[in-house]
Amino acid sequence: MTGDRRRVAGALESRPPERGESEPREPQRHFLKSVRARLRLVWGIASVQKFGPSALAGLAIILLIGWLGPWTWPTRLVQLAVAALAVVALVAFVRLRIGWNAAARAADRGLQTKDTLATSLAFAGADGPMIEPIHQRADTLAQSASAKVAIPSPWVPRRLALVAALSLIVGFLAFGPNPQADAIATRKAEAAQRDDLAEELERAADKLDPSDPLSKQAAEELRRTAKEVRSGDLERTEEAAAQAEEALK
Repeated sequence: MTGDRRRVAGALESRPPERGESEPREPQRHFLKSVRARLRLVWGIASVQKFGPSALAGLAIILLIGWLGPWTWPTRLVQLAVAALAVVALVAFVRLRIGWNAAARAADRGLQTKDTLATSLAFAGADGPMIEPIHQRADTLAQSASAKVAIPSPWVPRRLALVAALSLIVGFLAFGPNPQADAIATRKAEAAQRDDLAEELERAADKLDPSDPLSKQAAEELRRTAKEVRSGDLERTEEAAAQAEEALK
């Protein structure tokens, strides 16, 4: 216990403790409200500088893998990772609770005011000749102080430069000219072609008479071939196309 807090402790030692946090009085309430908003902003800046480089580096590595081969899973994985990171950040921001006491202590530290705001807040519901001067000093401080001065921005130029550079790299890898774009497009076209062929085989199987043993066996073979074609078994594609053409005649 320091400064003004020690002075009022004896005068209020018989006072029953209050539950929860004390509500600040005006104009301290307005100032501490701006301090709380400032603390949330500073928390966000600090979090980006701390976790941003590693998260962006991970995304860049995954996207770079997508440049090495005609794969679509790296892009999907990055999309899922970005969505997950956004949800985590949102949940963390929503769950961030900054009370009046924390805001008062942070402002006192930043302004070097020796617990003036925290002491006034601790005894916000009390009055008397020993306490009123403390409230007055805190009120005067709240009227003249700035939340930006009390809670300075935690900018770290090197970290910001790293975040900016990695963001550019991720943006280029995500939206730049991927050398595998043509191969990926070809694979997608082939997959669509296989799906169409598999549907033809299934339609052909549905047209066969299930009561006839030979037709039933042929239908089962057609459906099995359709499943193989859908799974990407290229060796069966031409054979399946011939089967579909023959069955649909």
